Amino acid sequence: MTSYRSIKRLKALIPTLRERKRYVSIKIISDEKIEKEEIKNALYENIKNLYGKFALAYLSFRIKFDKDLIILKCNHISLPFIISSLGFLKEINRKKVIIKVLAISGTIKKLKLKSI
Repeated sequence: MTSYRSIKRLKALIPTLRERKRYVSIKIISDEKIEKEEIKNALYENIKNLYGKFALAYLSFRIKFDKDLIILKCNHISLPFIISSLGFLKEINRKKVIIKVLAISGTIKKLKLKSI
């Protein structure tokens, strides 16, 4: 049995090798109510259709729901791909939607200040 102290931890990456994160806040405008899971699936499917499965894995983005905002987390290299794919998303489960990018920032705190 190994104890907690005997497990070696990985060293942290130096800042020059670490991925720089970007946060994008978006708002989805629609006449009908859209569930969070529908939004999540539509975003993933849209990127997969535009760029393929390999690019979907490479872009490495996450979706976080915060009150009425949707926050997308990605690295700085994949930011243009994520934003361009949002322009192609016109409907979610046959419900017409408009996606509005409110702000882009390097921290969630600044993103929320810009989005308000």
